[in-house]
Amino acid sequence: MIYKKTFTNGKPLKHDKHIVSSRIPVLEFNQIIQTKLSAETIIVLLNEKENLYSYRQKNSLVWRQCLTCQKIFLTYRRAIGHYCSMSCCGKAKTYLKKYSANGLGKKCPNKGMKMEKNPAWKGGLTYHKRKGKYANQSIKYIRCPKAYLSMSRKDGYVMEHRIKIALEIKRPLLRTECVHHINHDATDNRIKNLMLFKTNKDHKRYEWGQDIKPLWQQLLQ
Repeated sequence: MIYKKTFTNGKPLKHDKHIVSSRIPVLEFNQIIQTKLSAETIIVLLNEKENLYSYRQKNSLVWRQCLTCQKIFLTYRRAIGHYCSMSCCGKAKTYLKKYSANGLGKKCPNKGMKMEKNPAWKGGLTYHKRKGKYANQSIKYIRCPKAYLSMSRKDGYVMEHRIKIALEIKRPLLRTECVHHINHDATDNRIKNLMLFKTNKDHKRYEWGQDIKPLWQQLLQ
């Protein structure tokens, strides 16, 4: 019989605060788990001992068997789940497999509910909410072309205004290069509303009114 890591007759260690601690004395706990009884019988015996030694409200802790990995574990009675971990809970949700490429989470062409076939598909767009005075101007992210993945996030998305400039000058932008919205509206990503500066420092100096020429602007071509 397999048991999830449990501390008995005391509190858990500082780095294991997420583990529920049992009040059953170590000797009695070992005597129960070393028997060759069935899992159902062992759970009944552990629950009887837990209620006997618990300093909390009676029946506040309960021993259960995980429905996925069959481990016996201790949890709070108010936790209605019957899984020892989030991983086991996820494995039990077999209905989610139809949303993966081939039911196993691996890529498989012409199968699964990818892109437009997936009910969660939003056209390859995502938005990042901002704070402060620009809270009403969310940054728009789009799928990055393969040739420009060096300037994308780990998930393959890139800011729309940056990729538009990159496509115009036909090269990926450097991390130090900064894109400026002429009308200060971050949601207006028309190419004529964008300017490219060599650094964010030049961008700020331009906004402060200094005579700084942009690295690229459509009107200058």
